[in-house]
Amino acid sequence: MATSPLPTATASASKKRRSRGGTLALDEVKKLGTELLSSRSHLNHAPALLALLSPTAPLDLALEALISLQSFFVPLIPSIPSASAAANAGDAGSDPELVFGAWLRQRFDELVAALVELSVSPHSDDAIRDVALDALMDFVKLGKDGKFHSAIYHKFLYAVVHAADPVDMLLELLVSKYFKYTDIRYFTYTSLDKIANSLGSKTTGSGKDALQNGSDESKNRSSIFIHNIYNLLAHVPLMDFQKESTFDMWSTVGEYFIICVISVLTLDFWFCTSDEGLSSKGENDSSKDTSTYINKKLKLKFTKAWLSFLKLPLPLDVYKEVKMFLP
Repeated sequence: MATSPLPTATASASKKRRSRGGTLALDEVKKLGTELLSSRSHLNHAPALLALLSPTAPLDLALEALISLQSFFVPLIPSIPSASAAANAGDAGSDPELVFGAWLRQRFDELVAALVELSVSPHSDDAIRDVALDALMDFVKLGKDGKFHSAIYHKFLYAVVHAADPVDMLLELLVSKYFKYTDIRYFTYTSLDKIANSLGSKTTGSGKDALQNGSDESKNRSSIFIHNIYNLLAHVPLMDFQKESTFDMWSTVGEYFIICVISVLTLDFWFCTSDEGLSSKGENDSSKDTSTYINKKLKLKFTKAWLSFLKLPLPLDVYKEVKMFLP
């Protein structure tokens, strides 16, 4: 693809940016983004932009690439097939829409992975971390038909827990922007429960404790992971499960959705029966009954997450912090 020459006035700056970026100048990145958004004939620009989503990439190039890719994928989210459907696309021969869907799935997964890395990496500039986290949480919000995309959120929390370096700045962003939402709290507890149980499973079998009897390096890593789980749990604002009556939701479907999700996850299918509202055993629930139900399920998830964490072999410093934190 031929490219037009850059203006003379920006030649010097472009040369410097090209030297830092390796192959692309800022104006070229902007052009790639504009063309990607204009036509499918420029889909090959997506991998080039994805390659710039790195903690070590020049900040201006990474930001420009991120904004373009987010603008490209947001309207296409309803068209992105599941991973299994995308994997089977090859069996469909040369159907262009199926091939495009498989390509879209692969590139979207790459984008999510890059956003997670930018959010968690200690090498990310604060500006790109902030924008990357917002983009990632937008994809969590949009999900499928506006439903909370718990799989993306779980990948993110898994990366936070397994971060080898401090994640204090990221935790501050989560507290200031996202942990106030009820559905985010719910899925935070859900994911941390799973992650803690997975980490705890390494302490069973063969009569050996992999976390306590492993190498010094292994024990140090495990100590960091446990500390990260604690930091996440401790940063989720505590709720008064007896008095909480209003719930702000991050997902676009809102309160009705989280009740349905909780009902399905707990097999209480009778609680989610129609698009017109919440009902229980065929009768409309009052807002008080709805609040009671949400509080009950949130308290259950809160309790399970903390119990799974407390079953881990807590390092002494974490144990002391927990004693001071919990009432």
